[in-house]
Amino acid sequence: VGYKSKMSQFVDTILENVKPLAYALFNIVAVTGIVAVNKQVFREYEFHFPITLVMIHVFITYCGLLTANLLGLFEAKKDMPVSPRVFLAASFVFYNCASLVNLNVNTVGFYQISKILVTPMVMILNLALFGEGTSPEIKGAVSIMVIGVTVATVSDVDVTLFGFIIGMTTVAGAAQQQIFIGRMQKQLQATVLSLLLPILHNLFSYSRRINCYWVTLPLF
Repeated sequence: VGYKSKMSQFVDTILENVKPLAYALFNIVAVTGIVAVNKQVFREYEFHFPITLVMIHVFITYCGLLTANLLGLFEAKKDMPVSPRVFLAASFVFYNCASLVNLNVNTVGFYQISKILVTPMVMILNLALFGEGTSPEIKGAVSIMVIGVTVATVSDVDVTLFGFIIGMTTVAGAAQQQIFIGRMQKQLQATVLSLLLPILHNLFSYSRRINCYWVTLPLF
């Protein structure tokens, strides 16, 4: 009986962790695939229009969120105030534009390295803006990671000063987006998806006012 009970607990533990592991694996594959395809578009097809590419990504994301919402997979935050919507929409677009410009002007290796630096940037901004620190253990782990990133960046001969500046701009953009979306989640007691859908809805509602020149502007 004791053996069967332990085996049953073991199976239950595995089943509880299958879904999170499957989600994590899907996320890794999807993110890696998106980066590879975007770089291919920039390099092989010489499509140097990051803002246009952002609009395509945002539209597909919006369609996916809308479908998931209609299927009842999550509930959109309908009573979200206007000012947070505008701020988060601007933050979302800025980060994604900077990210694709970063991928356009830098190698995939340096692009991935710059994404790793988002974690220490979040820690720095949280401390500077809100006085929220982290434990010594986390600081030690992040310090080792930063040292590794520094060594990898110095040894990457393809990184230019301009590319480095663009990469650090992307890091700052990603960090501020994570911080403010996280705080908005706590304030409104909502999930990321329930916040993102109304933000994108507002973005497309006002997109007719955007000059097409800026959307199709070639960058670097």
